[in-house]
Amino acid sequence: SEMNTTASNPRANYAAIMLDDGRILYIGGLNDKQSFVPMDQILIYDTKTSTWNMTAAVGKIPSVRIRHSAVLTNDGRIIIYGGSQNDSMPATPSLAALRSVDFMWLEINESGTKPPNLQSHTSTLVGDLMIVAFGNVTKFQSLPEGSTSNIYILNTANYTWTTQFTPLSSPESTYNGSDTLPIDLSRTNAILAIIIAISCLSFFMMCTIICTRLYKRQRRNVVVGIDR
Repeated sequence: SEMNTTASNPRANYAAIMLDDGRILYIGGLNDKQSFVPMDQILIYDTKTSTWNMTAAVGKIPSVRIRHSAVLTNDGRIIIYGGSQNDSMPATPSLAALRSVDFMWLEINESGTKPPNLQSHTSTLVGDLMIVAFGNVTKFQSLPEGSTSNIYILNTANYTWTTQFTPLSSPESTYNGSDTLPIDLSRTNAILAIIIAISCLSFFMMCTIICTRLYKRQRRNVVVGIDR
């Protein structure tokens, strides 16, 4: 259920996602007292009505977390990945899904080679594939502490981590450099006519100016001759 609230619920290190209906969901993070926000407290901002609401999520609630990521799938699931409870303890489970239609946390059975628990990474959805890039490995694990340059791919349709990715082919151009480009003759003729008209007008004005100056000079010479 939703409860009206105000913007006096500041959060930090959360994951935000915009739904197709214009609502922005703020999930997890820290409140203004630097306390973890439970993952069943979903703060919502409606961009159409400029109102804030708080919704209580149900289902299998994942652990609190900060510095996690979120993507929205085509069927309305919000996939949460990674984050930590502090610098030395990863959030569990690292992968979770929230159904946006009824705010139900779903149980996930992921397969494939799981990546290390990351925080401060990025996640981007391409088709059904969630591409997780970079970030920091938590100190809790045996892997070296610090940032990583690795990229991981999750198929959100079946929650399988994969190492295969086929880029979308870019549309090929239908223009061959040896072909002749189509020309709009009517437009070309109109432009040519305007250029000719401007050129003729300029020539006429120039001739008029020259003739006027010659006439004035000749008239002045005639007047001088009469005076003598």
